Amino acid sequence: MNCKLIITVGTLIFTCLFTGCQRKGQGDLLLPVYESSPGEETPGQSGDALKEGALEEAAGESEGTNPVRESAPNAGAGAHQAKEQESFSVKEEEELVVHICGAVSRPGVYQVEAGSRIYQAVEMAGGFCQDAAQDYLNQADVLADGMKVYVPTNEEVKALGVENNWKDSGSVQKGSSGAEGQEPLPVNINTAGEELLCTLPGVGQSKAKSIMAYREKNGPYQKIEDIMNVEGIKDGLFNKIKDSITVQ
Repeated sequence: MNCKLIITVGTLIFTCLFTGCQRKGQGDLLLPVYESSPGEETPGQSGDALKEGALEEAAGESEGTNPVRESAPNAGAGAHQAKEQESFSVKEEEELVVHICGAVSRPGVYQVEAGSRIYQAVEMAGGFCQDAAQDYLNQADVLADGMKVYVPTNEEVKALGVENNWKDSGSVQKGSSGAEGQEPLPVNINTAGEELLCTLPGVGQSKAKSIMAYREKNGPYQKIEDIMNVEGIKDGLFNKIKDSITVQ
């Protein structure tokens, strides 16, 4: 009887001890649960946000949308463009465009350096022709941008009744007028050739040929107003050239 009681009590004690240890082991395996209040991030959420932010920043850099990094190239491009414009302006100031025509080998428009002389422009145009009146112009005269230099023949100079034009360079023109401070010699519309007639303001090759054709058909012009009989020359153009032409 006593033996059975002892065995029963021992079994109960062992059972209690085993059950308690098992519950303790289960408690150790439980993971902590975090409760977050509104607006707070759990440790896991915070890590995910950092990763997402890093990925977005990397994507922005690869697409070239980073404003800080874009500003440097733009500034460099602007400075480079400004330097190019400045260089172009300086180059324009160093070069002149002049028209050389008349008794030269290769009449045409040429680019020369600023400060160049008439003789240098004539050399670029292939030099004087054999019948050129070389002493008619002051070959040491300084060229200006847009100047038109006409080299007449000896026959044309003889028709004008002058030996040279050093003091009054009538065939050296800046635009449609004579050299600065000088009055151009009048062009004889009865003897002038096509190129000399083209030095008149508003007269091109077509009108110059018409002027020559009229005098060949009808004889010499009797007065300067007769030039208005030429097709294409009316009051407006006549008023521009009347002080630059003569009939004798």
